[in-house]
Amino acid sequence: MNCLTAPEANANGESSGNVRQQRIVFLDLLRVFSMFLVVFSHYTQGVYLFGIRNFYWVTIGGFGVTLFLILSGMCLEYSYGGQRYSYTEFIRKRLRRIYPSYWLSFAASIILGVATLPGDAFSLVMILTAFEVFSTRALEPWGGLLYAIGWFIGVIVVLYFLYPFLSRAMQARPKSTILLALLTSLVSRVLVGNYWAAAGPTDWFPPCRLFEFTLGIWLANRKEVTGSLAILNIRRGRNIVAYASDLSYPIYLVHLTVLGFINLYSATIGNPLLFLLAFIVGTFVLSNIVFYVESIALKQWRKLDPLAHVRKGLG
Repeated sequence: MNCLTAPEANANGESSGNVRQQRIVFLDLLRVFSMFLVVFSHYTQGVYLFGIRNFYWVTIGGFGVTLFLILSGMCLEYSYGGQRYSYTEFIRKRLRRIYPSYWLSFAASIILGVATLPGDAFSLVMILTAFEVFSTRALEPWGGLLYAIGWFIGVIVVLYFLYPFLSRAMQARPKSTILLALLTSLVSRVLVGNYWAAAGPTDWFPPCRLFEFTLGIWLANRKEVTGSLAILNIRRGRNIVAYASDLSYPIYLVHLTVLGFINLYSATIGNPLLFLLAFIVGTFVLSNIVFYVESIALKQWRKLDPLAHVRKGLG
């Protein structure tokens, strides 16, 4: 799901659509940090930090989700902002970066006995698309491994579908766009947080998350922000940071599976330090497996895709 790249500027400081993309290391670091907050929150069962109940009341992990949504908007705008591209091709690329890893983590959870297949076809489709959160299950209390993982994926996919429209609106009328996004999220949080009998609707109802995502798009269009990122773009350890950033999405997908699997044998492990070590090692190993298998699958898909060379030629 990596999109933490930006167009490389030319000698005049301007960027064009067909330029080599370079990673922004500082954004990679923030992405790793946001995922660490989510994992830490789940491992420790979370501690509420601040907020207003039924509006924005978050754990450490909740803050990590907010940061990740902002980063998602930023990195997409760095990669696509102001450029011409096919909407269909954009969505195809985004979904290709989201779903294969999610399906692999789904399979791992089944194999390890942490999750079970649903009993009906509709529920299976909703889980595979990560849209289960938008079904009647949303009226039930939070629970279930795939539900806990999938709600964020469902939200980010919806925001990906909206991104091209938000980006063009931001290019044309930045102040109106960011203010409208803020107003939409504020009103949505007040209404669904107080009047919708659902589990955590302010977390997963897309309009509630619109401002965070749009804020990232807005920040990517601010020269003072882009200038600061250029200064903060560290040189040493770039490969390590890039690797950690690429691995952060698989880590998000598998860490609850590993935690659930270890909990099955917690009585046998006994020692809390051994439990923590097993969690760290297990998450690292399984996330690398998912990342590696997904990389191979995508390479094979490109070879089998008859239109791949055409799309590459179109940029």
